[in-house]
Amino acid sequence: MPAGKVGVGQPLAGLRVLSLAQQFPGPFACRLLADLGAEVVLVEQIDGGDPARTLPPLFDALNHGQRSLAVDLKSAAGLDVFARLAATSRVVLEGFRPGVAARLGVGLEDVRAIRPDVIYCSISGFGQECDEPGHDLGFQARAGVIAPKTFSPAEPGLPLADLAAAMYAALGVVAAVPERDSVFLDISMTDALVAWSAPLLALRWSQPAGRDATPPGYGLFRTRDGWACIAIFHHEDGFWAALCSELGLDDIAGMPAAERVAGAEVLRSRIADRVAGREAGELLEALRARGVPSGPVNDAEAVRVDPLLRDRGTVVAAADRTVVRSPFARLHAVDRSAAPRLGEDTLSLLSELSYSPQEIDCLLAERVIRVDGSESDRLKEVSDGTAEGKHP
Repeated sequence: MPAGKVGVGQPLAGLRVLSLAQQFPGPFACRLLADLGAEVVLVEQIDGGDPARTLPPLFDALNHGQRSLAVDLKSAAGLDVFARLAATSRVVLEGFRPGVAARLGVGLEDVRAIRPDVIYCSISGFGQECDEPGHDLGFQARAGVIAPKTFSPAEPGLPLADLAAAMYAALGVVAAVPERDSVFLDISMTDALVAWSAPLLALRWSQPAGRDATPPGYGLFRTRDGWACIAIFHHEDGFWAALCSELGLDDIAGMPAAERVAGAEVLRSRIADRVAGREAGELLEALRARGVPSGPVNDAEAVRVDPLLRDRGTVVAAADRTVVRSPFARLHAVDRSAAPRLGEDTLSLLSELSYSPQEIDCLLAERVIRVDGSESDRLKEVSDGTAEGKHP
């Protein structure tokens, strides 16, 4: 790291985020904050922790570089642990259904009483006024993203609502940090996805019926040995002409956009016939030479070895796993660590909160907290008073 640039790429260094969120959107928002330098503490239930832990690769991808505190929030002693930790945390993020956090005693007003300047972020499906259950597919359907008239109604492969909400939550937290007073962020996954879709929605609301049909040169096309992605939108006449020239379809190269929309089905069929006789690699090289937006259709293994992603360090092969690095990682001197084991940081966090060895023993005996198995020796040292950095 260059001299005089301490903390470059980590503008949130020194910011503690207390996360009560599980599964996807909240943890992904916290990953973004952690990648920017924030210290994220996961508050997890003692029995099993985040349900996403049953899918270790998913949990690791969402929670790397964070700390885990396993505590029973349904007990008075557990709530006291939370309160002490909340007092040291500028940000609290939760992803329960509306009303659940307040019933647990960790809602907005509960935390404000402990930390008056807290940035409290709630992520839910439809906002805090609506406690209906839902999943990403339903949020996408509600937001008009997978309407059958414009797209295939098959289940999408990417949890767009989760990702959109996470991005807005993280951005909201970053924007609120300079504020001196408490800030409440009510992030709805459906709202976030509608906001992401605003440019396309504006087009669809203003254009004649049928104008929003998929362009004939836009989509995935089967080749002789696989698939190719070609992405030419309605108004891109130059790209359309270059594609048609490469495929020997000169008779339609100059066709106006309105006619391409009207005859989309027939035109797509003609393109598909020509593409089917080409090998994917050869076709894509030819299209790139003509400046046509196109590219490979990667499966998971192809992503792992994609030369562009490998050379940029986006996908990194580690000793026992493949790591996908955040775009922010290019700004960092070192990468963040792997995701924590359940309760891995319980002991160190309680030590930081000035819990005595005897108090920790009691919390363990009453099953208020859980420590990771690898901490057993450390816990014994603390109890015996032989560990460095003993509790005050």
